[in-house]
Amino acid sequence: LKVYAAQGNIIDAEIRNFVKTGEWKDSKDILECTADRFILKTKPLSVGKSLALSGWNFRGFLEKYPIEDLKSMETVVSSKKHRIAGTPDLLGKYNGLKTLVSIKRTKSEVDNFIQEAGYSLCDGLEDVKQFMVIEMKAEEDGGNKQGFTKPSLTTDIDRYRELFLRKRSEVLKIY
Repeated sequence: LKVYAAQGNIIDAEIRNFVKTGEWKDSKDILECTADRFILKTKPLSVGKSLALSGWNFRGFLEKYPIEDLKSMETVVSSKKHRIAGTPDLLGKYNGLKTLVSIKRTKSEVDNFIQEAGYSLCDGLEDVKQFMVIEMKAEEDGGNKQGFTKPSLTTDIDRYRELFLRKRSEVLKIY
């Protein structure tokens, strides 16, 4: 899990940096990626294979699926009403709709949309109309040659908010 998390952190840092600056920087040129790069270089998976240090293609994704007014969410969002907090990846406008964008290594639509629903219950994000999940994965890690997949989208915000609140209620009963 540590190795997968390290790769996810690198993907996230590269994309956030690109969205903020408009310039693509490889993880070797982003200080916050140093420890995660070390993990990827020195810790193979249990099958003996190492995960890629590059090969995802966010710029190519944006060329094919343009997102307007894209910004990196740098601060924690919260809701006192629901007693939740978290930091979404990105926020933008896709097909004219305010969209929460999540970057993932693997695409698990329901789980990822439920996570986005939690963010959408937070102050300032209640008017989100769409969730988008983008899988970024190098070909050598099982992805495709493009380095990204077609995004998963939903406008069924209420359904996923209901699922989020139900799961949250179940967790609160246990803990």
